[in-house]
Amino acid sequence: MKCPNCSAVNLQGQRVCQQCASPLPQECNFCGFVCDPGARFCGGCGTSLKPPTENHNSPTDTTIAQLAGAAERRHLTVMFCDLVGSTDMSVRIDPEYLNDIFRQYQLACEQVVGRYNGYVARYSGDGLLVYFGYPKATEHGAESAVRAGLEIVDTVRRLRLGPQYALHTRIGIASGEVVVGDVVGDGPSRETTVVGVTPNQAARLQEICAPDTVVISGHTHDLVRGLFDYSDLGYSHLKGFDKPVHAYAVIGESTVESRFEAARIRLPGPLLGREQEQQTLQESWLQARTGQRQVVMICGEEGIGKSHLLENFLDSLPPTPVEVMRLYGAPHARGNVLHPIISHWQRQSGIEISDSTRVKIDKLQKRLAQLGPSEPDDLALIAALLSIPAGEHFAGTSLSPAAQKTRTLNLLVSQFTRRCLDLPVVLVIEDLHWLDASSLEFLNLLIEESR
Repeated sequence: MKCPNCSAVNLQGQRVCQQCASPLPQECNFCGFVCDPGARFCGGCGTSLKPPTENHNSPTDTTIAQLAGAAERRHLTVMFCDLVGSTDMSVRIDPEYLNDIFRQYQLACEQVVGRYNGYVARYSGDGLLVYFGYPKATEHGAESAVRAGLEIVDTVRRLRLGPQYALHTRIGIASGEVVVGDVVGDGPSRETTVVGVTPNQAARLQEICAPDTVVISGHTHDLVRGLFDYSDLGYSHLKGFDKPVHAYAVIGESTVESRFEAARIRLPGPLLGREQEQQTLQESWLQARTGQRQVVMICGEEGIGKSHLLENFLDSLPPTPVEVMRLYGAPHARGNVLHPIISHWQRQSGIEISDSTRVKIDKLQKRLAQLGPSEPDDLALIAALLSIPAGEHFAGTSLSPAAQKTRTLNLLVSQFTRRCLDLPVVLVIEDLHWLDASSLEFLNLLIEESR
């Protein structure tokens, strides 16, 4: 980070310049916005700017007091992260500088873990033990762990600590039933004890990883199946385990549709006791087919079968003529503006990360042509939304940021409503509570247009 006072380059995470002692700007752990020194809240998303260890990874004293006396059985996803080659580094590098490297590595991991609501339970030299689904249980614990693991690998690999100090990590992830016990120790040595096979399995899976790889257990794979692409490593004999353990290396994120297909695979048999809700959905569908646009919200606690009800309704729809569009909110993407809409456009256009700018533009133009007549600046607006640079391929927009946002939202709404004129459309929005503010604004505009 460059000091605004003397322009000296400081290590990431430092709060004060090491040359002139001036306060350094702060980077929000949630959205990445660079805030003024001393700011208490992020100017980009409003998140508290407390240090990561205070804000994400350490429960309050009240929480610790509540947990300390009661062992609890629960399902947990555990990550073990290890720095590759740390022993060799300790031989070659001065201990004082090595300590700075370890601190930067730990800080980078903390920030990623915090964004995915993980809990750093223990530091062991160059390793981190992290829990997902603790202290607060969540249905997305396994998914959050895998996403955090992939981001840690990428973040640590990009740390700039000198040309001869390239860092690499190995990450093992396992899920299963554990007993969360007492909080032992104090200060930096404080740790919440977890009894069960899961933490040991995560540590052993880390040992069979190649550098910059995330390896998950078979059970974790079952929980996130379809959300990511994998390489099946087969069954491995892990130290301390009598039976071989099935392991998978995570390659990267899969398509959005796979998220819902994964949920469909895990649906627990037939839907029972939801006749009234099913009837409400069917009645709304019949009214929608007559041209009366309908808005239905399915609310309830986690795990009561909302997705099951929704998939059962979608299965009952005729294969044609009806189009089902799917958007979803996710905790890891809440700080990304219009993330669900961007993902939808990339999916519908067939745009891949590896595509060149020229290929992306060609695919986008083809998709716009499929939607019917468009205005001259529609391509520039959608390309800007998808972070495709204008360059020599097309003229960029000259609108102010506020005007560009308004024009883009209106364009997205008009294209959706135009599609509804051709055939019935069911727009499914999963995990509405995780939508960012701009996506909610789009949804409100769409509802207003439907009245």
